[in-house]
Amino acid sequence: TNYMMEYKAFSLNNDDDNDDEKEAMMTSSSKERMAAADNASKAIETEFEKLTNQWNTTYIFVTNELGSGTHASDAFTRTFVDHQGWFNQFVARKANQVVHMVSGCATIIKKAPTTNVRDESVMKEEEKDEARMLDKFLSSRSIRMDSKGYFLVKLKEKRIFASFHSCMKNANGELCDLQGNKLSCHGKGPEAMKTWSARTAKELTKFIFEDWNDIKDVVSVSHAAYIGREAQRAEFCLYSNIAYQQD
Repeated sequence: TNYMMEYKAFSLNNDDDNDDEKEAMMTSSSKERMAAADNASKAIETEFEKLTNQWNTTYIFVTNELGSGTHASDAFTRTFVDHQGWFNQFVARKANQVVHMVSGCATIIKKAPTTNVRDESVMKEEEKDEARMLDKFLSSRSIRMDSKGYFLVKLKEKRIFASFHSCMKNANGELCDLQGNKLSCHGKGPEAMKTWSARTAKELTKFIFEDWNDIKDVVSVSHAAYIGREAQRAEFCLYSNIAYQQD
């Protein structure tokens, strides 16, 4: 509006004029006013470029919805609506993502790119198959459990849940709970010593490895790497709506 007024595409000083008079004024100098509106649009586009190029940051622009309401009866308003619509298109072309909000519900009009990797970094299908076979092979290898405890990871209530359970070795080198009962893959295990709930793998591993003061005393480096992998797998399953089973 300010740019339209500055370039004299229209004025707000003639509020007392009726629609017919406004239309007549617009018709009598339509070429001049259209040129002024075009110049105003170019000026705001230049200002937009100047603003967004100053800093390497994320900008969020909120604009008016146009075109779904009634059609304006006077040429002044129609000109303004047209140019704001064109400017909205200009911003949308520049944006990585465009969202249309209706009653608090978001509809994605333009989705942000998911990757910017170069072509040589994109795996072919046969390469993906080989990687999956290798992953299954590595999952079947023998792994020594930490003698001080183990983690359980699961999905529950739209969150990633993790729990740490203490254990120890008996005289035969078998892993047992703190009461001396031998651990089994079946049946109920010992109560959790510590539990966490997170929305992402990064949040979960922060809770465990950065916020838990006892972590350095109970988890080995290889065990920490395992928890990181499982947290990432759990996050993928959570947001892909597929079942997750701890490896």
